[in-house]
Amino acid sequence: SFDGQEESGPGGFTPAGVMTRRLAPQALALVALGAWQCVKYFSHEQVKFSELVEEDIGTGMQWPFVVAATIFFVQFLVFFIVVVGLRVILGFKDPGSADILFLTRLREVAAMIAFIAFGSGVYYGYMATRGHGLVNISSGSICQGAVENRATLHYILWGCLAPLQWVMFVRLYTLGSAADTLVAALPTAGCMIFGLASVSASASDGAWAPEWQARMHFLLSCGCMLTTFKRVSALPLEPHTATAGRYYLKVKILVWSGYPAVHLARTFGVLTPWQEQVVAYTAL
Repeated sequence: SFDGQEESGPGGFTPAGVMTRRLAPQALALVALGAWQCVKYFSHEQVKFSELVEEDIGTGMQWPFVVAATIFFVQFLVFFIVVVGLRVILGFKDPGSADILFLTRLREVAAMIAFIAFGSGVYYGYMATRGHGLVNISSGSICQGAVENRATLHYILWGCLAPLQWVMFVRLYTLGSAADTLVAALPTAGCMIFGLASVSASASDGAWAPEWQARMHFLLSCGCMLTTFKRVSALPLEPHTATAGRYYLKVKILVWSGYPAVHLARTFGVLTPWQEQVVAYTAL
């Protein structure tokens, strides 16, 4: 709830209006950059996905997408049932009950998980049927003169859905306020948007010094990721869920660190395009 102030951490409080003024320019800048990258996405070259990953993509090679779509749709159904069940439970709970706040937050988190699972299921279901269809690609690389073709639709999807993962952490495991969820979500969105800008900076799109643009945006993306880790780690944990919260945070930091690692592995030839685009990113 808002009472005119928002907790900014263990050290004190920041007025809600001041917090809003701090976050507004960041949010507007990210929205503008994200919109520009989405417009660029639709102007990217279209190729067959099988040509993009440089392998003969058939039903057998699409199995990571099929598995991911199945898992996400099952997850959506499970958490949709959880949301409905929690709504029924809350309807019978005494408003003054001690666990009403926790159950309310749990319902919010379950609803976000269901939303993420549905969006991801639709995306991976779509990709599972696009083995021989056309996809928009980008060809940016941090290496001078290199061309690294990537399907970029998932960057847009992640830019929309990824911030919700940290919102869930803040709502379920910490004492963070509504403003703290935005403080965690903004750099997460920035991580994805700058990642998209990095792979989209290519000479074929008329970019000036494309490799330097790609490097700059890649570093900005990594900086946003580290900022997210720092901000969420600084939030005070809910005492009753502190142990689970610390474990969840460690796992999320480990998994999220895999994205730039996979990107660099592809750049330096450790992973093939199919291993990066289909297997690694789908698993992460």
